[in-house]
Amino acid sequence: MNFRSILILLLFFSSNLFSAYPTAEDLFKNTGNQEVAGNQIVLKFQVEESDEKRIKSELEGDLSNKDVIKTEIPEALTLEKHDKFETKYLTWTFSLKKESKIELFQEVYSDSLMKSPHLELINYLGDYHSKIRDDNNLERSLFYAIISSLVLNDSRGMVEFLMRHEPTFLSNTMLLNREKIKHLEKYKLFLAEKKDKNLPVPTPSLDEDASTKKKQMDEMMHMSMYQKNNQVSLQRLDGNFFWMVNLPTFKAYYKNENRDLYKVDFNKDTANITTIMGNYMLFDGIHQLPKRILFKTTNGRNFIIRILELKHVSQAADLNKLNDQFKKIIDNKERSSSRLNQRDQNGPYFFVK
Repeated sequence: MNFRSILILLLFFSSNLFSAYPTAEDLFKNTGNQEVAGNQIVLKFQVEESDEKRIKSELEGDLSNKDVIKTEIPEALTLEKHDKFETKYLTWTFSLKKESKIELFQEVYSDSLMKSPHLELINYLGDYHSKIRDDNNLERSLFYAIISSLVLNDSRGMVEFLMRHEPTFLSNTMLLNREKIKHLEKYKLFLAEKKDKNLPVPTPSLDEDASTKKKQMDEMMHMSMYQKNNQVSLQRLDGNFFWMVNLPTFKAYYKNENRDLYKVDFNKDTANITTIMGNYMLFDGIHQLPKRILFKTTNGRNFIIRILELKHVSQAADLNKLNDQFKKIIDNKERSSSRLNQRDQNGPYFFVK
């Protein structure tokens, strides 16, 4: 029996425990959202830089946990003096045709109409999660990881980010209870022996006595799916309960009642990044997202990401070919990405490339 089969069986036997006390990776899977439908997801959003006064107004007017906001957030979100970043409008198209490698095609526009005359930059990623793992831009890597969780219901982005930037993080694979896997392997072998009488019957893995077998099975089923760890705990903050992923450099807060992501903090050396999710809403009648995300960069600049549209569709669009088509549009207009690349040097262009 292969490891995948054991793991599936393990997940089945441990479902009750899994739902009661999550691991960090469980939370990253965004289980409060509906499953992905189709093989393509289209996300449209606006990115705008904002000042401190407007940030506070957005926070207090949108987010539901107002007591937490007032006591924790405003001091963290201060704005330094600089040239204000121009508002951008983006379309991200994810292709899920290959489960192992999620593709992404990015379009950046200067106008809300998002038409070709206002197209500024395009970018194609053949493997979205490897970009998160390999990217040296912390802000972009973390933003992509959060989008992976919220839009794709995929924990891989957050896992890739933490495996590189937080050495104490333990993934589900690292936390698996090997003793339980061993017992499940024996039990599956026992069932196979009973089903196929033609196979040579080795020494039974469970005692032949029915009561003993039941006791052994009960003990196996009540074993924890994962080894005990202190990465996740239930915390009360100003009257609200949150599941908190607590690591030396990384903290994430999930609402207890529905496990919606509320806030992410990353603090390492000189990198201090804060992300806060606004109220969640349904965009296509099925799938939810925060209607806005507040993102504070390492140099204290504050951005509001407003979700404009979310669609799950069943299309077989070739994103690589789409990239070639859009390149022709830009070439015909005699544009280049130099303008945006220059902005990437002056202030983090964390939402593209």
